[in-house]
Amino acid sequence: MATLHKYSILITFAHPNPDLAAIQSRPVPYQGARTDTFCFNAQSIRIYANRYYKIHDNNIDLYQKTNLINLQIHKAIELYYATCSVYTHVRSINIKIKTNSSKSKYKDYITANTFTQPLPRNIKGVNTWKFAPDYMLPMLGIDAKANAYQIALSYCLKSATENTDFAKFSNLWRAFNALYRYHSNSSMDSRGLRSMEAIIRTHYMRLSLCRAMIPNYASLLTSLRWRKFIINKISIDKSRRPSHGTGTSDFLTHYRDYRINRIFNRFVNNIGIWSNIVSIQNIVPQNIQQHIQTNISAHRQIQREILMLLIKDYAYFLRNTLFHGAVDEPSFTLGTTQEQKELGMAKVWLENLIKDLLNNQLI
Repeated sequence: MATLHKYSILITFAHPNPDLAAIQSRPVPYQGARTDTFCFNAQSIRIYANRYYKIHDNNIDLYQKTNLINLQIHKAIELYYATCSVYTHVRSINIKIKTNSSKSKYKDYITANTFTQPLPRNIKGVNTWKFAPDYMLPMLGIDAKANAYQIALSYCLKSATENTDFAKFSNLWRAFNALYRYHSNSSMDSRGLRSMEAIIRTHYMRLSLCRAMIPNYASLLTSLRWRKFIINKISIDKSRRPSHGTGTSDFLTHYRDYRINRIFNRFVNNIGIWSNIVSIQNIVPQNIQQHIQTNISAHRQIQREILMLLIKDYAYFLRNTLFHGAVDEPSFTLGTTQEQKELGMAKVWLENLIKDLLNNQLI
């Protein structure tokens, strides 16, 4: 008969979390149908776990090698961080082990406290990434949704520790990427972003943080670098096979909000840009012109389209130019650049949307 090792793991935190403490103890899967027991207390989480292997008492085996014990510890810590009202840190980790022998006693792991803090200890204040525990419990699973939540929350929490807008935006985009990849069940950005657009269209009234900011978002539209944006889109179209070079046309005929179409009308009236648009194969210039003029005249304000445009199109444009090394690193400058200003805006767009998606369980 194989020896069964029984682990008792107590993770204590620096700040209390009464909301999580109100949650009943629960089985948490780690492999197939196998589960551990998580007990939530006022300032700690205890894990009871059984394994047919023993982890050696050293930092490398406990925390630096992937195993089904430290993965559970990681989930517990992330859940606590994401549900605590203030930014906290791990005060201690106590790990005990015994065998299934009735005479055996628990023995302490001497190196259990040699862990590295997941987030800096000096981060203080109200946790801007706090969620209701009931909404975060899916991250304790082992399915695709749990994985997406774990990845997204780790980047969201990390973003709060960063000092520059570029670093914050980078972390938030990765969090957003994890969510839209899961929701679309695809690794393709285009499919993921379309799935986010569908959520915005269908559930816009539930996106309270985003909706509150729409007047501000709309007022900033004209300050963005739309000329650079459209030139980039035209360049992509021309680099593709003729049958696929319709991204510019699709973009310019996608929205009906008059404020958006007034911006697009600049391209029609700019001889250099318009001649480049017309030169793209499969584009019918008259269709673009008619769409823009019709929707300017209609004078419709479609608030959700402002959010869709900024997230699906402009934030993605920022992501591509910055992540692909098309421009200098934004903080390497002697003054405030336009990229820096836009990153400051885009981090807010992303933060509000991610919070709305999770708070409303739309992912």
